[in-house]
Amino acid sequence: MYSVYTNEIESIRNKPKIYLSHINRAIAKNKVDYDGPASVLYSYVNTSMPFDPDLHFINRLELYKIVKKHIFEKELLLPEKTESYIRAGGDNSTYKVINK
Repeated sequence: MYSVYTNEIESIRNKPKIYLSHINRAIAKNKVDYDGPASVLYSYVNTSMPFDPDLHFINRLELYKIVKKHIFEKELLLPEKTESYIRAGGDNSTYKVINK
């Protein structure tokens, strides 16, 4: 699975005319032109259990910024956790369960 992930990252990185131009356009407009949901699941969570969506979902514009920063500028893989997840105290080895 890791090789599939890294191959996809390389595929994106090797096509900046396609991906980076789209990302830069969205960042400049401060809006992603997409008809689907505004947010996407960024990190794995068992959605059949109670969880805090703010820690695992990210809006598409923020995702684009992360992709630009990590894949194109730093030439790294994407971070495992979002900054909001880490700020909320989720940067440990156990998942935070939300009782609702």
